[in-house]
Amino acid sequence: MGRRLPIYVSGGDAEYLCRHLDRDVISDPLLIMKGLLAYAEIH
Repeated sequence: MGRRLPIYVSGGDAEYLCRHLDRDVISDPLLIMKGLLAYAEIH
């Protein structure tokens, strides 16, 4: 398996994730969803 995204993101992390999408991330969009949902809850 590839690298895992942090479930909780803050500040510019969401922007960072969007800029650094790669095969590992794209192969598991649920990780992106979890990250963005957590980001929305924090902010």
